[in-house]
Amino acid sequence: MRWKWLDRFAVFVSVVCFPSAAVRGEVFFSIDQRNEPAPTQNFNVEFNQPRQAFTPVFSSLNRVDVRIADSNSLANSTADFEVRVFIGASNTPLATSEIVRLQDSGPGFESFDFVPFRLAAPVSLNPGFQYRFEVVNLSTGVAASGFSWTAGPGDDYGRGFPVLNGTADLAGRDFLFRLGLEQENQLDLVATSSGGIRRIDPGGPSSINETSFLLDSGDNTIRAVQEFDVSELVGREDLAIVEATLSGEIGVNNALNLGTRLFELGTFEGDGVVTLADFSTPTELVGNVSLDVDDGRVAFNLDVTDQLTHLLAGNGAFFGLRTDPANTQPASVVLDPILKITVTAIPEPHLLGCSLLACTAIALVRRRE
Repeated sequence: MRWKWLDRFAVFVSVVCFPSAAVRGEVFFSIDQRNEPAPTQNFNVEFNQPRQAFTPVFSSLNRVDVRIADSNSLANSTADFEVRVFIGASNTPLATSEIVRLQDSGPGFESFDFVPFRLAAPVSLNPGFQYRFEVVNLSTGVAASGFSWTAGPGDDYGRGFPVLNGTADLAGRDFLFRLGLEQENQLDLVATSSGGIRRIDPGGPSSINETSFLLDSGDNTIRAVQEFDVSELVGREDLAIVEATLSGEIGVNNALNLGTRLFELGTFEGDGVVTLADFSTPTELVGNVSLDVDDGRVAFNLDVTDQLTHLLAGNGAFFGLRTDPANTQPASVVLDPILKITVTAIPEPHLLGCSLLACTAIALVRRRE
């Protein structure tokens, strides 16, 4: 009986000091594909049956955000919506989102911000394959028919196209959307800027290509650069980087076989834009990759935990990757690298004292036993 106070003390410490122990970690929205210019056009969801084609980099998806507008003059009218995901031109959904209800707050036109639609579970995707998703108005009646999906002023999204009433719309526009993965303590990033920087000797860097080509033919060299926006983690003293990896593939562009192609991959602090100066910016070597032409492509997976931690400690907002040809070789290309970051929460200072109390209580209970 005299030891019961120890049990009670241990319970007290766990409840008072760690009330959120069972609470979920931080949830990040990792955006795979996006089109976010200012809206200039609206297409009625009910009458135009709009879809948007996209080509993913991620291998799964559990959230789609779309920007919807309301042109209904009936104040306080509501409508229920869902998003359905398809592969190619199929009409059989791979996945359907939760239902979201939107309400018109007043007469006249109103443009909502991006509305999130969450899937019950992640749907598996094949990176590089084409998919489509549509916004469906589940409500009926005049009061619910005034909602539209907004589009941008031009063909700003290069990995897909809009579809109206079952027909691809090639009029030079795309719907406004962003899609990707919501994950706990995990942030997956695609490059926000990328390109191949060509230098023709003598004369220094001469041009930038939007495609991340690689080439070394002696006096003609192309190095590939990608930059990842990690600003979401800048200044987050409550979080620590557990692991960071860069994964992707290098593929053959010119199949001329002059032997194994060698590459050096290094990281640097970027500025969010691929520039000519990035050709010669000093990098920290993080890996070497070799590609046999007959294989077509080779995968890489590099640990960059220390490099990213150092960058964030200096408040760097863009993490750069540069791939250099390491021998004479025809053209290759870096294919859709992903920066995967796992984080963990750092206990607040007052919780460290609680940890000592908890350990003391547990030690005493075990000694009693």
